[in-house]
Amino acid sequence: MFSSRFTALLTTTTLAALPAAAQTPNVVTDIAPVASLAAHVMGDLGTPRNLIKPGASPHDYALRPSDARALRDADVVFWIGGALTPWLEAPLETLSKNAEHVSLLNAEATKLIEPRDLGHDHHDHGADKHDEHDDHDHDHEKEHVHDEHDHEEEHDDHNHDEHKDHDHDEHDHEKEHDDHDHDEHNHTDAQGNLVDPHAWLDPSNAIAWLDVIAAALSKVDPENQATYEQNAATTAAEIVQTMSAIDFRMAPHTDASYAVLHDAFAYFETRFGLEPAGAITLTDAQSPSPAHIASLRETLTEANVTCTFAEPATDTRLLGVATEGLDVRFATVDPLGTPEMAYTDLIANIADAMASCFEGTSN
Repeated sequence: MFSSRFTALLTTTTLAALPAAAQTPNVVTDIAPVASLAAHVMGDLGTPRNLIKPGASPHDYALRPSDARALRDADVVFWIGGALTPWLEAPLETLSKNAEHVSLLNAEATKLIEPRDLGHDHHDHGADKHDEHDDHDHDHEKEHVHDEHDHEEEHDDHNHDEHKDHDHDEHDHEKEHDDHDHDEHNHTDAQGNLVDPHAWLDPSNAIAWLDVIAAALSKVDPENQATYEQNAATTAAEIVQTMSAIDFRMAPHTDASYAVLHDAFAYFETRFGLEPAGAITLTDAQSPSPAHIASLRETLTEANVTCTFAEPATDTRLLGVATEGLDVRFATVDPLGTPEMAYTDLIANIADAMASCFEGTSN
């Protein structure tokens, strides 16, 4: 009896003397690809809470009460930036005023391109900015070094120190979204420059963001810094390997002629040597005019387009109008995936959908 009581007392005392287990940060992300990258870096330490549900457009999403609660409890918020989700700016300022806000578009290592006009001159898409992709994509992949200090300065730039201390419940913020629903046309970065916000579709950006994510997590959770950095390095190597496989898969199709319903894939296309003949709709909320469709049909015919691509849950009737009577194939290409999907699977699936259409083997 004494022995069992002593053992119980010793166990209780020992447990009380042990330091409390460090709580991993509460992480919130805006879109699935960012959630995937953050999840890779966090590994077994935690799972990010992603805001935008599968099938929803990031350009005009309305926060739910549970989303507002997640933002309020967040230690770190990773998001693409206001160029993609302008409606998220105000909630970050109010609900997540004490969290680290990391805009990946504003990260120093992010390679940006300008929005292009595929409805008029589709051969001139800001070649100067594209050149920088070709100059150092592979150098960056081979010399990828994880140094959490490299990006601390940029995180400091995104700490919001001048927030107003007002109490906001979840329902108050649903009204804020009305002011932002139509801001998707204004794809500008923090400096007011026009940018294409779909930067996650260049895998070299994803590699750079792994460092940014690891640095931000290490800042709020220094005890697990080594784990974050190792996970980032492992994921970067997997992305490099996937990029090589996609280079091989897409090599026979760099001269393929195709059209897209929404011009969301410029980063992927630039990285892997593709170029569409036209975009039927230049932005998510912009309906093409009859003159634009007529001009596009002429372009598609002259360019001998073989494939047209649309995103999931997209109304493809526009494709039917623009391609009626033309001998073209259709394929669905998903630029977002799901939070549970590995980033490498997302990029590989895009390549497979496009290549299969070019090869005439898609469904």
